Amino acid sequence: ISDNFASPNLVLTQPVALSDQAECERCRLGPGVCIGDGVRIGHSTSIDHSVILPGADIGDGVNLSYAIIGPEVNIDNRQILQGKKNKVIVITN
Repeated sequence: ISDNFASPNLVLTQPVALSDQAECERCRLGPGVCIGDGVRIGHSTSIDHSVILPGADIGDGVNLSYAIIGPEVNIDNRQILQGKKNKVIVITN
């Protein structure tokens, strides 16, 4: 994928590591994003500088920045979780 990949359904700003087993559509990812196996990312979601571990479910319209989302964690629709470069948000079950 090129440095800045865009399609009608997905916008990637590298670096992005995206599992081919993740489900994401109509969202914006990057820069600095790692998405694990089995992750579902909802429509109109924006994620940057974050790691999403396997099996997590990120709802529609979510805004994540500087976050680590643990395995099998569910994030409800329209949540805003914004950490900072020196203070990352960690969410686990």
